[in-house]
Amino acid sequence: MISKIFFDTNAIMDFLGERKGALEIGKIISISENRAWKIFISPVSIATTFYLLTKTLGKETALQKIKLFKQFSCVSEINDEVVNKAINSDFSDFEDALQYSAPWLQVAMSSLQKMKRISAKQKFRFSTLLIF
Repeated sequence: MISKIFFDTNAIMDFLGERKGALEIGKIISISENRAWKIFISPVSIATTFYLLTKTLGKETALQKIKLFKQFSCVSEINDEVVNKAINSDFSDFEDALQYSAPWLQVAMSSLQKMKRISAKQKFRFSTLLIF
């Protein structure tokens, strides 16, 4: 089974903007390549990251960094259904609501909850997977 990891805007900015946390994100990316993990990102995060990077690095460099990052990540889908779910959610942050409402993340969260219930019944220690 392929594991999925989701990077939000802050994680992408840490890595591409070489901010505090870039090393940790780089390690996760490196490990993901060896273990066939899929890294997912939101199109909203890519747009926001590009905008922020252009302010400090310029358009050319920002675009180069986005292209590089895209080589080892998959962009999640945002469609009408996702936007409607986000609008009707209780999230205070609309970007988070859009990302959380993506279908693949809902399936992953549902599987995570199911695994927690199973591990609780069988007295297994549950290991959590971080979403960055």
